Amino acid sequence: MNDIPFLFINITVFSCFLLMFVMFLATKKTPEIWAFLAVLLDAILWSGGAILMRLQMWPGMNFWYKVSLVALFSMKLFFYFFVHTFSRRKGRFLLAVFTIWTLAIIPGTVSGFYLKPPTPVVMPDGSTLFTYRLDWHIVIPCIMFVAIIGATAVLLLQVMREQGAHSPGIQVIIYGGLVMLAGNLLQVGLPGNTFPFDALSGIVFAALLMYALYKRRMFRLTLVVSRSLLTLVLAVICAIAAANFISPCIFLPSRPWGWTSAPPPRWCPWRLPDCWAAHTFSCGGCWRPCSPGKSSKAAW
Repeated sequence: MNDIPFLFINITVFSCFLLMFVMFLATKKTPEIWAFLAVLLDAILWSGGAILMRLQMWPGMNFWYKVSLVALFSMKLFFYFFVHTFSRRKGRFLLAVFTIWTLAIIPGTVSGFYLKPPTPVVMPDGSTLFTYRLDWHIVIPCIMFVAIIGATAVLLLQVMREQGAHSPGIQVIIYGGLVMLAGNLLQVGLPGNTFPFDALSGIVFAALLMYALYKRRMFRLTLVVSRSLLTLVLAVICAIAAANFISPCIFLPSRPWGWTSAPPPRWCPWRLPDCWAAHTFSCGGCWRPCSPGKSSKAAW
């Protein structure tokens, strides 16, 4: 994977969403948990599709590009559904309208009408870059994004008015959604851009999710599987993700934007904070309050 610059950023965001999805999948389900799982699954399809697209895995780059783009264009709908469920609103008219609207743009998304697949460009050093071309067609789904974000903001304001300044961290998740929107616009909007702003914004979004869930305690979780088994699964995910950092870290200083005059190091000290965070998240921070068959007010 050394011939695909910044792929470790995509793997990082995918691992974060997968960690949270596995954890919530092992808890007792409520309507809010199901809605949040839908958001996480959509994020996994988006980030995982982007990785497989860059790797050009079978059945091909275009297929995984379509998977990733459909998931991205659907993400705002799942956000709205989560906020709607979390706020316990009964009216479903707007939810039905947004669902139909999202389904209606899927043919244009799959056909590349709104955004054509990126063009892989092989550089002299053997690395493969992906460039996008933007035209006015992208405005059509963006109108839908603005409408859904506006409706989500209205629901958020209603929750804050009802619960006051001490409302849960749902607004933090909305901020994360806005960051993701900005990152994806930068990804396709900057001429000649090769840096994965979309994946980087996804990492910010995942960090805000962790903050909202752990610090603001949005959910009361009941673990329904063995704590040891779940910790083992998360440890495997962290190990696989960490393994993908080794090669990028070794060759990072030799990139054109790095320290070109210095030899590549044998190890990568600036990845240590990430390893520590992954270890804390999987083995300590989120499991300490929870025990099988018991719910905890302190859980997340």
